[in-house]
Amino acid sequence: MVGTAMVVLLALVPVTSGWTVGSSPVALYTSTIHYFILAGGCLLAILLHYSRGYAALKPLTHPLAAIPIVAAFAVLHTNFDTLWHETNQNMLLLVGYAVLTMLLLIVLVSPGPLRRLLGTAPMRFVGERSYSLYLLQGPVHFVVVQAVPGLAVNRTVTGVTVFLVALAIADLIHRWVEKPLINAGKRVIARKGARREEREAVDSHPPNPAPSPRRRRFPSAPGPRSG
Repeated sequence: MVGTAMVVLLALVPVTSGWTVGSSPVALYTSTIHYFILAGGCLLAILLHYSRGYAALKPLTHPLAAIPIVAAFAVLHTNFDTLWHETNQNMLLLVGYAVLTMLLLIVLVSPGPLRRLLGTAPMRFVGERSYSLYLLQGPVHFVVVQAVPGLAVNRTVTGVTVFLVALAIADLIHRWVEKPLINAGKRVIARKGARREEREAVDSHPPNPAPSPRRRRFPSAPGPRSG
């Protein structure tokens, strides 16, 4: 079902934005390409969760498979900005970037130095707040540039500033919104699970029917004596 949704979302790209954005300031934000990429992440999570899906992807966890995947991702990542402008902001670059990112995530499942790096406390801190960080990067960049016009030029200091501000806000959202809602959801699921177990226990052990009351027999009245 997720795969079908991805095909539909990709087919809608020419309608929602076109394959090349050009100079349009809003086409990129109305495109279904974003939902295609998000659905790709969901599909990867589903495949890795089930044994048959993981078995199909397991060859990509081999160290030899990691070399070309990491190399291809590094080349595209470091040249993405140049390619984005040279191709008139072609959406296929985003599709390719999403596919390589999914392959890179599979590589990171296998034991190795990258997995140990992602297991460190700073990386776990960022990872737990990564979705909020993803949602905030655009608005935070806009606010930072408006507040400090000197950061309007894309450079390293701009990226670092936007990242730190977005991470601070994402941390607040994680603490005061995400975690309370997650805990509330867990409580709801636990209550539903407890009620289901109670119903199953009742269904598997039906109560014994109550015995029917016995009819009492009264002695018959003596007949009249004959004189």
